[in-house]
Amino acid sequence: MRILLVEDNTTYASLVAALLDEGGRARFDVVSATTLAEARDTLARVQVEAVVLDLQLPDSAGLSTLDEIVAVNPDVPVVVLTGNDDDEIAMAAVRHGAQDYLCKDGLSAESLRRAVNYGVARKDTINALAGGGGFLEGLVNAVSDGLAALQAVRDDHDAVVDFRCLLVNPAFTTLIGRKGVEIANLGPDVLADAMDWPDLVALLARVVSDKDTMTEERQIRRPDGQAPWVRISATPLRDGVALTLTDVTERRRQQQRVAAALEQAEAADSAKTRVLHAISHELRTPLNSIIGFAEVIQAQVFGALENPQYRSYVDDIVRSGHGMLEIINDLLDLRRLEEIASADKTYRHLIDLAPDLICVVRDHRIELMNDAGAAMLGVWPADSMVGRDIRQYVHADSRGIVEDVDALLVVERRRLPARLLDMRGRVIDVELAAVPYDPHGPGKSFMLVARDVSDRQRATEEIIQREERLSKIMDTMVEALVIIDTEGIIETFNAAAEKMFEYEAAEVLGQPVSILMPDDIGASHQDHVRTYVRTGRSRVMGMGREVEARRRDGTTFPVDLSLSDLKVGGRQLFIGMMRDITERKIAEQRLLFLATRNPLTGLPNRALFRDRLEAAIARADEAGGTLGILFVDLDHFKNINDTLGHPAGDRVLQMAGRRLQGHVRPGDTVSHQSGDEFTVILENVDGEEEVAEIAHRMLEDLSRPFEVDGREIYTSGSIGVVIYPQTRGGISNLLRNVDTAVNFAKKKGRNNYQFYSDRLSNDMVRRLQIETGLRRALERNELSMVYQVKVDLRTRAVVGAEALLRWHAADLGHVSPVEFVPVAEETGLVVPIGEWVFRAVCMQVRAWMDQGLPPVRVGVNLSARQFRDQRLAETIKGILEETGVQPDLLDLELTESMLVENADEAIEALWSLKNVGITLSIDDFGTGYSSLSYLKRFPIDALKIDRSFVTDIPSSEDDMAITQAIIRMASSLGLQLVAEGVETEAQVEFLRANGCQLGQGYLFSRPVDNAGMVSLLTQGLVPARPAGVMRV
Repeated sequence: MRILLVEDNTTYASLVAALLDEGGRARFDVVSATTLAEARDTLARVQVEAVVLDLQLPDSAGLSTLDEIVAVNPDVPVVVLTGNDDDEIAMAAVRHGAQDYLCKDGLSAESLRRAVNYGVARKDTINALAGGGGFLEGLVNAVSDGLAALQAVRDDHDAVVDFRCLLVNPAFTTLIGRKGVEIANLGPDVLADAMDWPDLVALLARVVSDKDTMTEERQIRRPDGQAPWVRISATPLRDGVALTLTDVTERRRQQQRVAAALEQAEAADSAKTRVLHAISHELRTPLNSIIGFAEVIQAQVFGALENPQYRSYVDDIVRSGHGMLEIINDLLDLRRLEEIASADKTYRHLIDLAPDLICVVRDHRIELMNDAGAAMLGVWPADSMVGRDIRQYVHADSRGIVEDVDALLVVERRRLPARLLDMRGRVIDVELAAVPYDPHGPGKSFMLVARDVSDRQRATEEIIQREERLSKIMDTMVEALVIIDTEGIIETFNAAAEKMFEYEAAEVLGQPVSILMPDDIGASHQDHVRTYVRTGRSRVMGMGREVEARRRDGTTFPVDLSLSDLKVGGRQLFIGMMRDITERKIAEQRLLFLATRNPLTGLPNRALFRDRLEAAIARADEAGGTLGILFVDLDHFKNINDTLGHPAGDRVLQMAGRRLQGHVRPGDTVSHQSGDEFTVILENVDGEEEVAEIAHRMLEDLSRPFEVDGREIYTSGSIGVVIYPQTRGGISNLLRNVDTAVNFAKKKGRNNYQFYSDRLSNDMVRRLQIETGLRRALERNELSMVYQVKVDLRTRAVVGAEALLRWHAADLGHVSPVEFVPVAEETGLVVPIGEWVFRAVCMQVRAWMDQGLPPVRVGVNLSARQFRDQRLAETIKGILEETGVQPDLLDLELTESMLVENADEAIEALWSLKNVGITLSIDDFGTGYSSLSYLKRFPIDALKIDRSFVTDIPSSEDDMAITQAIIRMASSLGLQLVAEGVETEAQVEFLRANGCQLGQGYLFSRPVDNAGMVSLLTQGLVPARPAGVMRV
């Protein structure tokens, strides 16, 4: 054990160190310091288990030395060494925080080691008790006397003007007849009113200022009409007062009855002695035995008292016995003191038998002291005290009482709290009373009676102090603490609870705990409490759970609640520990949101959509309802991202989601799957008509412009629809079918909705067959080329042709380009097929020239997928070189939409092709959307007027006007013109007259194979034919 020895006398310090090591089993490691400053520095740096301290040091003297050491480390026990045997200073040191004290004279190894070990053990015990909050609360509530702690309220001049109630125990509320919250709100005023004691606050203020005690017996007027008598004791407690209320009603009644009996006995002077002797010897002695035995039973030394009725009997015996004993003592030492004082020596034995201090004092000198008094003051024998000054045994705080006995004790005939000192300086708390003794003798004499109440006072103070510590601990807790009784009444409400519920403690103490709960929970709460009290069974006791709580303003919030019960003094209480979990709930909801919602639009994601679809199907099956399942795909959304950037695309997706939500009903679901794909669940629909109406409104809304950063962005939607249970199967089958429907809507030109049907499923099977067949078409040599000639409208000479791809599959037969070309484009097969087409056309042109036929320019259609191929120009150049065909004999036909999707890149790609030497044409001109500013920048050689403008010439004036405008524009740009779909001579005449150079159509020739093309090239001309005759 490491000891810090603080002693400026180095010789004496060496002696103390030697004594510590002398003959003891425990080893002591002594660290020395000679000044207070050195001791404080050592305590701050070195961990020690105890301090042995001399109060007289070079830089400090007296009790201030001890105060400085305790302030540095209050947890280290201190043993004080005093220079002389001054008990008063030694006891003062204990009051200032020392654990023990020793006199340097006669110091031995045994006494020194024992003092150090005792100091350490005593400090550990005190620290352990300081943390016993549950024990403390149980002890306070179990005390049968009423206990209250009042805190002084001071004005600006630091004068005590009122008191605030900090604590009352159940016995206090029972005696006053009011609830704890009423006492807390009214403070001492409730006592002043009940006792008709208007100057109570002033008297209590005097207790605080004078550090004195006060005891009175008063009658209380309770609200229930009863008027018990109580003894009220007030003791100073820090900046406040500790009040103790003891019910003396029964004692006073018994006192009155016994007094009446004694008065009858005293009618005969000869019987007086026998009555007093009987009371002292024959009544009090057996009564003490009865009380002692009852207290042993009450402490359950012989075993637990299971029957509550038996416990009640024992409690009554102890309480009544103490009341009777107090009455007897009062009769012996108060009521009869005057008679005893004036009687002869036959009464001496009554004084000797009294358990309290009884002494006769004349002019402050002791003339008589009984044995009990001598034992109380630590002096033996009692006769040795005769002649001593009584004031040397009275504490300085109480000497005023002894100095003015007549005014304070004799005249008012009441007990007063006082403090005595024994021979060692130990303070003894007593209740003091006095009567005149020999008024006719010399000087002033009186008989003094003192009853030792130290244990009771110490217990009260310790309880109050522990309660204060418990209160501070509760107020520093993070969790809210609420304690209720079996009736649901709030008894404890800590600071964290005040902050959480926004109530002051005084507002809720004594109120039902249901005010902290939502109405639906509070209504049934007390029933659960009664059930638990009756059965002892609960699913929530001792466990944590989440519940809703209610603040003062009525708002609710989630809390984590832990419940436990506590039995104290025969009462059952329930403790609730609560923590506000609002932030945790928000975080959980946020995590759930992120797990089930699309982060961009906040709409349900794919996982949540499937969950809701499963639930909707289950409800539909149970109720026989109908569901509409929609798949919404934004048309050409990729163009928005590519041209305006992803931030603009994200804004469009967010607005599109909100627009879709605007067309569904409560209970329906709009989900954002990914990218530009949304799904919708419509529950309890009447049929296809209602779903079709909703889908139509959605399409109209999606077609409206989206305004992003001041710019209008246009898109549209394609919607696939599945009706359940018309279309049955699992969720995967339904989603596959709705995907089929939306793909069909896209094929129908987009911006429309399509219902799923078995035919669509067949179409998907057909598409799969086409895709599978295309993948093997090249290796099976199933592809072939046909050609449709281009004719000079003035001379009718064959000047070129357009190459058209045909596919005859071994298992599918002839497959139209309308079917297989989109599939090839979607799957990317158009790239290898397109390369085969280029090679086949160039080889055919080379073969025609080898046959001696005139060179002819052949046009080949180019898909968007091919146009984006970075190797396109290089591939074409290689094929031309491989086949030996002049580049200008190859013409590539592109659509307007391919060029304007990204005009700058398109211009770069066109020039790379143009540099190879081939010619470029825009196919189906007028059906797409072109920017004339870009058109003049494109290295284009020809425009092909779409057949839709030619077909109705000359009957349609609009088509004629459009065609004339296209011809004039192309002529101004120096572009060659080719009219598609020419089928009549009238059309030829109109086109030729307006400046169109070339024509292509059934009027001249249908698409023909190699042999047919050889025949046309051999003829060189396509003659005119009569009206109505079409070339086959």
